[in-house]
Amino acid sequence: MKAVLVLSLILICGLIHQQVRGDDINDDMTVLEKISKIIRILIKEYIGLFKDFILIKKANLNLTSQISVGYLKHSDLILFGLDNLIVDPNKKDIFELQYDEDNKVLTISSNILIPEEVGLNLHEYDMDCGISNTIPLFGEGNFSFNLNSVKASFYMNISFSDGFKVDYLEIEPHLNVVKFIVTGFWKVPDLNNFVSTLVTTFANLFVLFWELEIDLITCVISGLLECVLNQEKHIIIYLIQRCRKIAAHSSYPIVDTLFNNDQLDFLEYASEANILKYAQIASEYLEKEMETYHMLL
Repeated sequence: MKAVLVLSLILICGLIHQQVRGDDINDDMTVLEKISKIIRILIKEYIGLFKDFILIKKANLNLTSQISVGYLKHSDLILFGLDNLIVDPNKKDIFELQYDEDNKVLTISSNILIPEEVGLNLHEYDMDCGISNTIPLFGEGNFSFNLNSVKASFYMNISFSDGFKVDYLEIEPHLNVVKFIVTGFWKVPDLNNFVSTLVTTFANLFVLFWELEIDLITCVISGLLECVLNQEKHIIIYLIQRCRKIAAHSSYPIVDTLFNNDQLDFLEYASEANILKYAQIASEYLEKEMETYHMLL
């Protein structure tokens, strides 16, 4: 582990030597201010390497869960658009480090903005599976899932007074309009536009829900990450305690109910049985839409 750390530091020093000019860093800066600006400079310089970032290489998956059974083959799953990340090395809100020496607390903050399209591309998929033994999913083709823009803020306090502990963590991810494009679905060319429009509609309804409940979603995501970093064992209890007050202001009564019960009730609401129930409701809606579609042909 020490060898890896040393090699990483050598690599970082080499990159800094090549990319950071003398006028970028001055003696009036604190050590953490210098490190923060160096990181911003390096992000700006190398973000272009993530223009088409491969998340998953060519794969052949067999699905055997109760929710879905079948197979999925595909070529590379590519994340595109990260190179459009706005980075100004002179703006501290992009990335900043601060240290409270009295309390031994390191603060890391960052703001991310990608104003142009960012999303996923999957080429040459081949699948034959079903959801809840009700919704058939099969076909051969391509699909893309695009967000018009992405905005996120990140804030974390790390305490070193007694080992390593994340005192507080908050990540607030905002989503924008979604567009879904699929080809080869159900191996019926005429269905491509219908399915693309249907999935796009559902996805944008989800985005609307996401933005309406952004405070609660921020609390849940942040709480989960904090539990992972702190190796917290009682994750559900922690999430209920942290997010209960926020859930009370939710636009959806079921959300308030979910966070105002004990751990067993929470798990019951989030059980696989309920997931299957909602999948059944979705499948019934899809069947009605398909009947309408066939009537229009």
